[in-house]
Amino acid sequence: MNTLQRSTQITLFVCLVLVVPLLASTQKSDGSASCETPVTGAACRTSCSATENASKAACGTSCINPAEAPVCGVSGKSCGTLVAVDFDPALNADTGGSRVSPKDLEFQTLDELLEPLRAKYRVPALAVAAARSNGVFAVGAVGVRVAGANARVTPTDRFHLGSCGKSITASVAARMVERGQIEWDTTIRDAFPNLPEAAASVYASVTLRQLLAHRSGFPPRDDAVMKHIWALEGDSHTQRGGFVRMALQLSPVAEPGSTFLYSDIGYTVAGVMLEQAAKKSWEELVEEHVAIPLTLTSLGFGEPASPGAMDQPWGHVADGTRTVPFSPGPYAEIDNPAVIGPAGLVHLSIVDWGTYAGEHLKGARGQQGVMLSPDTYRVLHRNVEDQNYALGWGVSQEELGSTLTHTGSCGEWFSVIKILPDVDLAIVVATNVSGGNGVAACNDALQAAVAQFNGKQVGSAAGPGR
Repeated sequence: MNTLQRSTQITLFVCLVLVVPLLASTQKSDGSASCETPVTGAACRTSCSATENASKAACGTSCINPAEAPVCGVSGKSCGTLVAVDFDPALNADTGGSRVSPKDLEFQTLDELLEPLRAKYRVPALAVAAARSNGVFAVGAVGVRVAGANARVTPTDRFHLGSCGKSITASVAARMVERGQIEWDTTIRDAFPNLPEAAASVYASVTLRQLLAHRSGFPPRDDAVMKHIWALEGDSHTQRGGFVRMALQLSPVAEPGSTFLYSDIGYTVAGVMLEQAAKKSWEELVEEHVAIPLTLTSLGFGEPASPGAMDQPWGHVADGTRTVPFSPGPYAEIDNPAVIGPAGLVHLSIVDWGTYAGEHLKGARGQQGVMLSPDTYRVLHRNVEDQNYALGWGVSQEELGSTLTHTGSCGEWFSVIKILPDVDLAIVVATNVSGGNGVAACNDALQAAVAQFNGKQVGSAAGPGR
């Protein structure tokens, strides 16, 4: 096993540019990190997740804080979720295998536009797609799936979208409204008639529309909420029922319906309302109402790579000098937990995400979409109470006209989507690293792509999201 020769401090940017301490290494007497011994308590969630000699029982069920996890350098099979590798800016030179290029997919290539930005900000990978209302026309994907390795990304590789997935949950809701399965004004009390907590809760009259517009009064998720989530048992659908009961007992941070308060809790409750109405899981609803109509064959949930494999990109965090990849594993809970999937758990290839963006662009231009009618798209995209947020979308006016936008990060990835209906252009950008460099690389790639196709600058990636 390789060893890490110095202790590591990593800072994780969440909620765009909010910096919180994440990880500190534990060391042996010779100064190197070790994952040989199963870790219990607060350190277990990350460090034990893929450790060969660790078990879920050894890790326990209540720890939620990966901040104390040891940092492990590994070679071959993973000894832990966290893998520290020195970043090599020349990794884009050799694929070590076959590569799917934009030309292979008959798209205009944007690789030459992206590579200088990837190198400038030292991000492992950077991908972009551009679409008109008639579909994707340009794609770029440069860099590597895992820092320190040679497997290069392709346009068909999948990226975690984080909170950019909120518009997907809102799109599912819109399809169900069109089909009469639920209404925008369905309340929490209506959705959960057999749940005493729903009738008695201060949130009883909160509607589906208010939840999707972040006007429910639910607080943002904190450590106490996350501790409750990690203690839930059963499949994700069962866990979400327990989550709703917990959420309805939280004190509101504002009078429900009165103001905009960004909340993953609210989006999760909305997702469970959809599950109740359809008698299907949120994951099944996303497949039925988004993936199948738009033929998004890459759509999935959570970390895109197989445990311990480099078959898809891994997420990373960076401390300014090094980029540290996280190996996916069965308990790799640096990612959003499945319970709050409706708030941001979808992954897509950059090509498929561009297809999704093009569909919403079509709707924003008043055209009949594959998923929804023009009238329903107007509801989804309309600014609510002048709060610069619609249903799953940030909204604003810029030099190029009205815009729909969102950003996303689950902690190891960053993504941004920008829709410019007045100039018939949508851009999606993603990278497999969080933090300031990931945000900056995506922002510059967004600006460069818009400038190339329309010759003007647009607002930065600092829109709503997490």
